[in-house]
Amino acid sequence: DDPVRARVRLDIADREAIFSAGGPVRPGEVAGWATVQVEGCAVGRVEVRLTADAARRSARFVWIGAALMGIALGAGLFFLPVATVRRGDARDAELWAALAEANASLEARVEARTAELRHREQQLQALGARLVAVQEEERARISRDLHDELGQTLTGLRLRLAALEAVTDARAKPHLDVAQAAIDSAVEQVRTLAHRLRPPALDALGLADAVRAHAEEWSALAGLEAEVAVDLPDEPPAEVAEVLFRVAQEALTNVARHAAASAVRLTLEEADDGWRLSVQDDGRGLGEQTGGGLGLIGARERVERAGGYLDIENGEAGGALLVAWLPAPEAPQGGMA
Repeated sequence: DDPVRARVRLDIADREAIFSAGGPVRPGEVAGWATVQVEGCAVGRVEVRLTADAARRSARFVWIGAALMGIALGAGLFFLPVATVRRGDARDAELWAALAEANASLEARVEARTAELRHREQQLQALGARLVAVQEEERARISRDLHDELGQTLTGLRLRLAALEAVTDARAKPHLDVAQAAIDSAVEQVRTLAHRLRPPALDALGLADAVRAHAEEWSALAGLEAEVAVDLPDEPPAEVAEVLFRVAQEALTNVARHAAASAVRLTLEEADDGWRLSVQDDGRGLGEQTGGGLGLIGARERVERAGGYLDIENGEAGGALLVAWLPAPEAPQGGMA
């Protein structure tokens, strides 16, 4: 019924708490004061006493909770970076694996493309060699036709003119002489053209002796010394021999026209699974010109079509050095893709 007491409520949650109105604290108890407020105003204090065991249990619960919270926080601080690192390592491993796979795929494509290009290059070289062979075969055929057909026809005309001269009036003799000279000139031109198309010495003598014969003839005409050194255990294929002979011809012509030399040395030999021709003169060298004239440009094209190379440079001891190399010809394999 007391209005003040009706507004005061004391809730003791701990069953071992003792509500006390005063008196000394007994052994085993823990005492504390709580302020009693009514509508925000302090009206007094209430003493609450707990036994020591209850206080220790309460403190133990607080300490254990704090310890567990600390362990949880510590574990989180330890395992969170570890998990993050592991996830990062796993991601890095995935990226490296993807990069390795892409690199392997790229290398495979590059290798396949390189092999394809190498195969096409071999096909082109074989095709070029075949074109050279066909060209030389055609030149040989035309040479034979010129020599055999046209040459014989002109020779027959010359004989007929000689026979006609014996029964013709003397006034016609000058005209017959002019016709005879024209036929002789035509025969010589046909013979020269036939030799240019296909040197008969190649078929009759082989490459080494054909080069020697041509060098001797060139030396007599040019007034220069010519030496030929040969190291050919076997005769090269016909198409290779033809190209090397043509290069030797053009090289000697170039020396006579431009080198201002007194001597030249030609060397024929087997080298690097092919055949090599070297032409060294003792002239003034290349100077600013490194490609040669039109004849040497044509010789280089002929050599390259056969799968070889032709280089011209200044010699170590002076003069100019020409080197032409040709591989063994290969038959084309398969068609062009």
